[in-house]
Amino acid sequence: DLSHTATARVDALAMADRMGSQLVHLHLADGTGAARDEHLVPGRGTQPCAEVCLALANGGFTGAAVLEVSTRRARTRPERRALLVEALLFARLHL
Repeated sequence: DLSHTATARVDALAMADRMGSQLVHLHLADGTGAARDEHLVPGRGTQPCAEVCLALANGGFTGAAVLEVSTRRARTRPERRALLVEALLFARLHL
């Protein structure tokens, strides 16, 4: 979970590399390193979301990837929809 690696200030790329073929489930989200779990749209925080996706794809990852994006700050349905569309476009481009 890349939002968790942000909170824990852990190198997500190094962790994915260490886990190797044992990594079977990815929660794709982003974070800034805040003390709370943010679950930002990938690309909006400090985590190397695209790089992790590329590394997994190049490494033959066959597990599950789940978008885990918080929309609780969206004030309207169109804002919520825009966040989800942005997240889905990121996933489509990088997974």
